[in-house]
Amino acid sequence: WAIDYGAALTMRGVEGVSVDSCVFEELDGNAIFVKGYARGLVIERNDFRIIGGNIIGLLGETEAPGLPAEWGVGWNGTAGNQPRGTVIRQNIATRCGLFEKQSSFLFQSK
Repeated sequence: WAIDYGAALTMRGVEGVSVDSCVFEELDGNAIFVKGYARGLVIERNDFRIIGGNIIGLLGETEAPGLPAEWGVGWNGTAGNQPRGTVIRQNIATRCGLFEKQSSFLFQSK
């Protein structure tokens, strides 16, 4: 099992970004994917229609001794490389997960 990092809109290392009143329609994969450091992201009043994967994905990065930091894996999340303070409100989604099984409106991990 794996998560696809690709999306129509991808973000990493952002602060104070707003995704407001957009239409995401007939996408083969994810609509929005945020990986690693992100603060104060607001996703609101968007319309998601016929999405092949997840609507929104939030994935943090962690570390472990002996593993390269760029892998983003391990048990230690103290570096703060995770989406924090994300607000998701007043969005509408229909027909998600057309191609990806186990998809959802919001995927959140680490």
